[in-house]
Amino acid sequence: MNFVLRPSASPVVAIAALLVFADVSADPPSPDTSQWKCEQCPWTQGYTAEVEGGVLGASGANATSGRYTGIDHGGAYADVAASGQYRSEDGSYANYDLERLGLASREGVVEGGREGRYDVRVSYDGQPNILYDTGATAFRGSGSSLALPAGWVAAGSTSGMSALGTALTPVKIESDRRTVALLGRYFASLEWTVFGEFRHQEHDGTDLQGASFLTQATQLPRPFDYVTNSFEAGAAWASQKTSFRLSYLGSWFGDNFGSTLFANPYLPIVPGSTQGQLGGPPDNNLQQLTAAGHVQLPWNTTVTYAASLGSLKQNVAFLPVSTLPGSGVPSPASLDGDVHLSHYALGLGSRPLPKLSLRGNAAYDGRDDKTTPLSISYIATDTFPAGPSVTPRYSEDRVRLDGVDNVFQRQESRSLQRSDLRDVLLDHPQHLLPVRIPGEDHLPIRDPAHLGESRRLIRPVVHGHHSHRHVETAVRERQRLGARAYPIPTRVLPEHHF
Repeated sequence: MNFVLRPSASPVVAIAALLVFADVSADPPSPDTSQWKCEQCPWTQGYTAEVEGGVLGASGANATSGRYTGIDHGGAYADVAASGQYRSEDGSYANYDLERLGLASREGVVEGGREGRYDVRVSYDGQPNILYDTGATAFRGSGSSLALPAGWVAAGSTSGMSALGTALTPVKIESDRRTVALLGRYFASLEWTVFGEFRHQEHDGTDLQGASFLTQATQLPRPFDYVTNSFEAGAAWASQKTSFRLSYLGSWFGDNFGSTLFANPYLPIVPGSTQGQLGGPPDNNLQQLTAAGHVQLPWNTTVTYAASLGSLKQNVAFLPVSTLPGSGVPSPASLDGDVHLSHYALGLGSRPLPKLSLRGNAAYDGRDDKTTPLSISYIATDTFPAGPSVTPRYSEDRVRLDGVDNVFQRQESRSLQRSDLRDVLLDHPQHLLPVRIPGEDHLPIRDPAHLGESRRLIRPVVHGHHSHRHVETAVRERQRLGARAYPIPTRVLPEHHF
């Protein structure tokens, strides 16, 4: 007997099977996330703050410990600090960080804005600088004038100054630098950023200044009061492989004293030479336009470039050639200084192979002094006529080349002098080249015939701005074997977008 099994052809059973499979393959319903809360998210919302307060005690503190800190004597100081932040759901934020509020070295930052759209930042920085706190002087300061006390006995040397011992009073050689800055940025798009910054700096205090009347020298506690304002504005564009930045910078320096008038503590060598006068750094300004950027190329190669053009100017009135009666102001009455600056740089960094890195840089710096040379008849140290003096020139061209690979390194520095500066060196070998001393506010002229002069005829207009430290006339080459590795970034993301 044979039995045959056939599948059921019932339409009801087929429809039911299709409905079961359709229900299994359908997406589940979306969960309701409106009440969900992230308990471990790194982003904070709302406001948080922290405040610290106390008393700082110092024992045996002096000028050395107080330099850049403000803790310059034993005693108690307020130790106060605060910080906080605010975040909202729409990306708005505010932060502040205040430190050492009870000291002269206090600093603080307050910033706010909206993430990815704009930000504003205000900062303050105090920097006390105490050099000596055990000094003594016979001079009495009143603004930019230094006088001697009543009853002073002048003599040819300190041994004959009978009132010197009782006239000495304590003096601190110190300064205080205070800087306030305001920075704003607007992120117009993922690539474009517009920015601007204003900076105001005040630098005042008492410095040491040497002065002389021919062979009789003295050291002055010279008061100074400098103010520098600077403004920078521009725009920047950046992508993953290219960036470009264009900016304008203006800086204005002012000396509220201008000069220092001081009494002669010695017996005058010539009749009437009872006081001297020293000029301070002249008011000046810098205007500069800068462009910079980079491009990423194949084979892990990056090219950077920069160019800037600027000018330094000053036109402060000259002091009289001497404090002797009848001395007048030179003609013309001011220098009308004008120096043009230029800078061009190109850099290359590459890593074409895993074990090979290449780097090269080329830079040109030019300084073109367009100031008209002046011939001035001056009085040496307010004592004797010293004949005419010609204001020197400060033109210079400099080219720097350097390159490195993994087996060979070569560095070359060339300094090409302009003809006008070369002529000064050939015709006047007694003129030594200017050297900028770190920490000084002007570029002194190292000419033995001019040391101690009571004038400011040939000071260049470089106060508060960059200048070359020295001038070279030789070509230097250095070669050596070596190996260096320079990691090259392969991807640059915009900085201010999240």
